[in-house]
Amino acid sequence: PIGDEAKKAAKDLLSKDRSPKLVLSIDATHAGVLTNGRVYPHKYVSDGYTSFFSKKNGGSAAYDKPVLLHHDSYNDPVGRIVDAKYVPLKKGNALEEDFLDPDDPGKRGSGFVNVTAWIIDPGAISKILDGRYLTVSAGHSTDRMICSICGNNFFKSYCEHIPGRMYELKGEDASKPDTGLCYYITNNMTYHEVSFVNHPAQP
Repeated sequence: PIGDEAKKAAKDLLSKDRSPKLVLSIDATHAGVLTNGRVYPHKYVSDGYTSFFSKKNGGSAAYDKPVLLHHDSYNDPVGRIVDAKYVPLKKGNALEEDFLDPDDPGKRGSGFVNVTAWIIDPGAISKILDGRYLTVSAGHSTDRMICSICGNNFFKSYCEHIPGRMYELKGEDASKPDTGLCYYITNNMTYHEVSFVNHPAQP
């Protein structure tokens, strides 16, 4: 029979040789919600979510995108995104035109992207399990950001409107002025990473 000391030594050796992997399901980004003065429409989030993971795994990216810490792409990733799905939460015009009347921060919006990530870094696994790594933020880019007040593309033309401020809207009936909140409406979305962060834009 194997003695207790030998068993302990064998278990220690096995645990050192084993490559740990923690599989996480993460709600990574939400459509139809005001986030940092922007709203990501359902159409472009649902069209772009496959850029989170590789063609090899059924996505549209050249490789599985990294899981990072604090959006720091110069340090090693703690894991990789291997799958994702888009989950719509609304129907009809409330879904298709979610950018016209977006939800306030903290609400779930018109839909969200749920990613499956493999966390491989042992230190990160430990911090996830003990609750230190709890909240995330998605890193992405878009080809256009349209001002909700004037319709200008922020990337190509001058716009005097500031996200978060209210402005008078020019309607057909000048005797009934209306006001609207300024925010940017994104277009095509490409996702680059998911990061563990201390203060996410969406609580």
